[in-house]
Formats: sequence, structure tokens, C-alpha cells
Amino acid sequence: MATKKYTVAQPEELAEEIRAEVGRGAFSAYVTRAMERQREHDRLETDEEPASPGRRDAADGAEAGTVRSSPLSPGGGRR
Repeated sequence: MATKKYTVAQPEELAEEIRAEVGRGAFSAYVTRAMERQREHDRLETDEEPASPGRRDAADGAEAGTVRSSPLSPGGGRR
């Protein structure tokens, strides 16, 4: 698979914690796997009956603590 560099803004504390856990050389691979899992999750979600925005926010919050919308979905982010 071809690769391309992108510049993205990430919460510094989270990014540094992940980098320390996986090592500098594995950081991009970790982010790629996270994006692949999120994309699969989003695809599965679109195959199901659409949930109301409030219901989806509650489900996302239950899965990830304080996340109210998907950080990898367009317009999403940590609140």
C-alpha cells in the first residue's frame, strides 16, 4: 500500500502517551490501525438502523468515556 504524509492536529497529551507506549517508529502504524477500526465501525453503523443523534452520543460516550462524537468522523471531536 502506498503511503502519504498528512499533517493533523491531535491532543498533545494523548499523542505523547500513545507514542511512549508504542514507540516512535510504530506511532503511524498505531494511528492507521485506529483509523481502520473507526472506518469499519462507521460502516457497520450505517448498515444498521439509523440512531438518533442523542442515542449515538450516549453510545459513543459509553464506549469511550467522555467522547460524545467520533473523533475520526467529519466534524467530530473530543468535547
